[in-house]
Amino acid sequence: MTDPWPDVYLTGPGRSGTTSLYQYLTQHPEIYAGPTKEHRYFDETVPAVEDDPQALAEAREDYLDRFRGAEGHELVVDGTPSYVYYRDALERIHERRPDARFITSYRDPVERTYSLYWLMVASGKEEMDFLDAIEEGLADDRAGRYHTDRVKFIRNSRQGTQLQRLYEIFGEDQVLVLLFTDVVEDTSQVLVDVAEFLDIDPEVAGELDTETQHNATPGVPPNELAHMIRSSDTLKTIAQTLLPESVRDFLGNQVLLEEREKPPMDPQARRKLADVFEPEVRQVEKLLDRELPELRASWPEDVGRRAEP
Repeated sequence: MTDPWPDVYLTGPGRSGTTSLYQYLTQHPEIYAGPTKEHRYFDETVPAVEDDPQALAEAREDYLDRFRGAEGHELVVDGTPSYVYYRDALERIHERRPDARFITSYRDPVERTYSLYWLMVASGKEEMDFLDAIEEGLADDRAGRYHTDRVKFIRNSRQGTQLQRLYEIFGEDQVLVLLFTDVVEDTSQVLVDVAEFLDIDPEVAGELDTETQHNATPGVPPNELAHMIRSSDTLKTIAQTLLPESVRDFLGNQVLLEEREKPPMDPQARRKLADVFEPEVRQVEKLLDRELPELRASWPEDVGRRAEP
């Protein structure tokens, strides 16, 4: 294969099982996914160099080199969730592979947003409390500031907008929508469904190793002091200067994080997000022509339209 543009894209909102799906699917002998998951070629690399023909050619070659081991495999997969956030990224994919197929997994957007928030807290990238962070994210979203960290809480959860975009560019027959609850609770059947969608051996898919959970939130800071320390760029710089890596890892992952349930979500934040995402969930239901109570599972009872039992 001399020009192995990927023909399958695992995309969609993060914290919805895409990393686990990617890791499971790469075990299938008919799939080649390269050495890494998130390439960011069509949404990040190309826009940065598209006005420089030489740099663009070099970037293209670097991207394709990541899939040079695909000989003997039926499908090449790019597992970059963020492509679906940008229409121009999807249009670039369509220009190269108009027959590309997309797999995406959707989750209750309120819970997805909270999960992303705690991942950013754990990584030291977020210091605000949740309600303040989403207020800023909503302000950024309204102002069209699409590249701030906090706008990701809102923009990345707009699943109806994302699905509409995919359908408009590629058509519904080329898009498989999964639910996070199924990915977690009925993983083997989901992999069989994916294999049938991709026209590869479903029997092999149903026997893949699905025991390991991937990209789980690493923990939460046990108190406000730990939260403050993990969020301080100054303290990180001092630690990198004065402490060996083994000590930094121990402090960061053992002392300043602990494995426990995330604190309950602020009810005001839950209601605010449910109001914001209700039109998005309605749009997904309309496009898929079915009720999806799974996407409203954590919402207040009086917000939005809930499926009949």
